[in-house]
Amino acid sequence: MRLLFTVVAATMEDDLMNYAAALAYYFLFALFPLLLLIASLAGALHLSAVTRAIAADLYQSLPHGTAVLLSRQLHQLLAGSHGGLLSLGTALTLYSASQGFAGLIAALNRAYEVPETRPYWHVELLALGLTVSAGVMIIIALGALLVGRRLVDMLTGATAAGHWLAAAWPLIRWVVVVGFFILAIALLYHTAPNLKHSGRGLWPAALTTFAIWIAISIGLAVYVDHFANFNAVYGTLGAVIVLMLWFYLLALALLLGAELHGELRRRAGLPREPKQPVKA
Repeated sequence: MRLLFTVVAATMEDDLMNYAAALAYYFLFALFPLLLLIASLAGALHLSAVTRAIAADLYQSLPHGTAVLLSRQLHQLLAGSHGGLLSLGTALTLYSASQGFAGLIAALNRAYEVPETRPYWHVELLALGLTVSAGVMIIIALGALLVGRRLVDMLTGATAAGHWLAAAWPLIRWVVVVGFFILAIALLYHTAPNLKHSGRGLWPAALTTFAIWIAISIGLAVYVDHFANFNAVYGTLGAVIVLMLWFYLLALALLLGAELHGELRRRAGLPREPKQPVKA
């Protein structure tokens, strides 16, 4: 409880609630370019079924109206042409998506209380790399799930153990998804902030962040679908408002996890040193 109170107090002191609001704005503008990147990668690799799997999974973790909005956008992207993956338009779209990660880098620096001493071009390239990595990790994770599902279907009738594997597949599927998300959060905490020696306490912070994400997604979906009718109040903008609220809560959870990581490092006696020294 003392650790929890310390993290919450540090969050308020560092003004991270306002940073989370800014990140929600960045995430909204970065979302559809990121979806375009995922659809482009899937189309170039002939893995359109992966993008359809993303659209189907949205209904399990988001309020219905928001899931419909994002699913419709993904299907429209799939119906278009994605052959020009390396075109100028796609490059500009990729840069637009990376600005969400650039905002996240600044917010994480604030959470860890370290100055940004890296050159501007370094930060921009890092944000671009994180954007591409996010798209690739999503493609790999869901591609592995689709291949695994087909492998299970093949083994079900071929071997006696196939039936047990088919029964356990839903659990295996979620283990893979959870593992990829926790790995992505840990890599983000390790790579994005300008923090030297950021490995200590990384996994507890990533696990905590993911647990908060799950609780937020389920709680918001239940609240919106059963207790609040945003569409009745805001009309067609209701789905966008819920999406912004979801982004805000996810960003706040991500920054809380960073504060937790920073507090665990402080209790371990590790200094908050930037990766590059501050110039005199």
